[in-house]
Amino acid sequence: MDYKVYLKQLDAIVDFSEITFNALCIDNSTDARYFVMMGLYASLIERSRAFSRLFHDKLFSSTQLVARSVFEIFIDMKNVDCNGNYVNYLYAEYHDRNKSLARKESQKKIYRKKRSEAYSLFRPGKNYEELTIRNKFTAIDYQSYYDSIYSRMSGNAHSGYDLILSRLEDGGDLNKLNPDSLFKNLPNQLEVSSVPLVSLFLKESTEIISKPYGVEGLKIVDDFFNELDTFIKKCHDKS
Repeated sequence: MDYKVYLKQLDAIVDFSEITFNALCIDNSTDARYFVMMGLYASLIERSRAFSRLFHDKLFSSTQLVARSVFEIFIDMKNVDCNGNYVNYLYAEYHDRNKSLARKESQKKIYRKKRSEAYSLFRPGKNYEELTIRNKFTAIDYQSYYDSIYSRMSGNAHSGYDLILSRLEDGGDLNKLNPDSLFKNLPNQLEVSSVPLVSLFLKESTEIISKPYGVEGLKIVDDFFNELDTFIKKCHDKS
C-alpha cells in the first residue's frame, strides 16, 4: 500500500484524538493518574502530528527521531493503564532527572528525598532503580516492538555509521553517496512501517483514555475507528 494512504489514516486519527482530548479535558481535576495520563496523551498527539508533517515534507530520516518519542510516550501510557501505581515511578524518574541537573548539594538532597518517597510508593522497601526503556517494553509484553522496530530507529536517532549508511549506495568495494543523499525522494522500509505503528499507538492511547467514561465513550471511539478501518480497506483494495 502507498505510504500516503497510511498518512491519511494517521492524520484522521490525530484529528479525532485532538477532539477526544478537548472533550475529556477537566481543568479542576486533582487526580494524579488522570492528569499524568492526559499529559502523556497530549504529548503523544503532538508528536504524532509532528511525525506526520515531517513525512509530508519528505524529511523521512527525521521522522524516526519523533517515532522513537511516540513509542516511549505510549509505553509509559500503557504501563500506567496496566498498573496505576506506575505513576509513582514516573514521579520518581522525574525527581531523579532533576537531581542529576541540580548544581547544589542542598538541591540534590531535596530531589533525592522526593525520588525516594515516590519510588517507595511504587516499590515499597526498595531503593530507586531506573527502568530501562527495554524494561518498560517488557513489563507490558511489548518486547517484540523493542527488538524489531524501536532498537532499529536508533540508527537515525544517534550519529553513527548506521546514519551514514542511509546516505550511501553500494558501489562494490567502495560505497558512494546516493544521488538523493541530502533529501531522499522515498522512505525506506523501516520509515514506512513506522507510520501505521504510530497510528496504532495513538489509536490504542485514545481507547485507553476513553475507558473511564464507560460504554458510551468507548462506543464513540469504536464507531470512529470502524469507519476509518473501512476507509483504509477500500484504499488497500484499490492499490
